[in-house]
Order: sequence, then C-alpha cells, then structure tokens
Amino acid sequence: MQTRLFAFVVAAASLLPGVAHAQAESPAKKAPTYYAKSGVTPARYDADLAACLADAKKIYDAEVAKINAPYQPGLGGAAASGLFTGWQRGKLKREGIARAAQCLEKKGYRKVPYTTAQLEIWNQLNHEQRLKAGGILASGGNIARLLSN
Repeated sequence: MQTRLFAFVVAAASLLPGVAHAQAESPAKKAPTYYAKSGVTPARYDADLAACLADAKKIYDAEVAKINAPYQPGLGGAAASGLFTGWQRGKLKREGIARAAQCLEKKGYRKVPYTTAQLEIWNQLNHEQRLKAGGILASGGNIARLLSN
C-alpha cells in the first residue's frame, strides 16, 4: 500500500510543484506550464492540490484493485503478466494525473506558460524548493527569492 502511494505521488510530481507537462498531440512538445489563480495564497493552492490529488488517488486505488492479470505458468508467462499489469497501472497513473489537473481547473486554476526567466530559476531549485515554488507561482509571486534560501 505504501509503495503504491509513493508511486502515485511520484507519478503526479508534475502537479506537485504546480507544473503540468502535457503530452503534445504533435511530435513537438508544448511549453511547460504551471497552475495559477487570481487571489489564491500559496497555502490555499497547497490545500487545493492536496484535495485534488487525494480524490484522484482514491479512484486510482479502486481501479488498481480491479486489475486482474491472469496467471501464466513459466518465466515467459510471469513476464507477460508483469508487463500487462505494469502497462495498466501506468495508464491509470496518467489518468489520475489528468483527473487531478481537471480538478484544479474546476477550482478556477488556469495553466500559465513559464517565462524563460522562470524556467531558468526553476531548473536551479531543489525538490523542497520546487514544492514551495508551486504555491508561489500559483499566487503570482516571484520564485527567485527561493534561490537565496
């Protein structure tokens, strides 16, 4: 159970810092974006994000419990069952991330593309700073101050 929670949170990492790296319909990738909302505080963004991730995780856990990989004897069968199950879990994780993104959009957040300066700063931040940066960006703040911390 703990492993599934960790895997889901890691898969949702694109949302944790407020970043939505959407898959492009064309071969070229879209510019990375973050979520923002007028008048929101970093604390409110963190609470909204946590609620959206929790709702998406409930659905993910229920769907994972339904995965039925048939038993296949032998090493080849075990590998095939593992690949099948892994493919299904990956699909469910992507759906969960999309579900959490839709939840944020229903709460009034919108995707905003990073500026070049923001991306340069973002790339210099460590994991903990990026978690804080999501709320700062969502509220319209400047993430450059995180570099001094």
